[in-house]
Amino acid sequence: MIKRLIIGLFTIASLVMMPVAVGASNFTDTVIDQLTGNELSDKTEKKPENMIANVSKLIASLVAIASFVMILIGGFQYVKAGADENGVKEAKNTIKFAVIGLILSSIAGLLINFVLDLLK
Repeated sequence: MIKRLIIGLFTIASLVMMPVAVGASNFTDTVIDQLTGNELSDKTEKKPENMIANVSKLIASLVAIASFVMILIGGFQYVKAGADENGVKEAKNTIKFAVIGLILSSIAGLLINFVLDLLK
């Protein structure tokens, strides 16, 4: 029972912290400005590397949002499952795969940034 309560609280905390974690304030405006080049300073040129970096940031942000949503769904499934072992197993798998997706997307973003830094 305590374990389910902790997971429920973690789920609620994730929901509250999600906008902070993914930088969601003015998210769409910022992404559109970056992709169209409206926020480029005089020092920054419109290079393919910059566009690749911006698109990778957009994809990483979308995957992060999707992962947090899936973690929330898994948390609600876990709380709702009660004593149903199949429901608990399904909820744990949902959370596990969401965390794996978040980790893999983070690694992919780091690799893309590393390669782009090498190209500069």
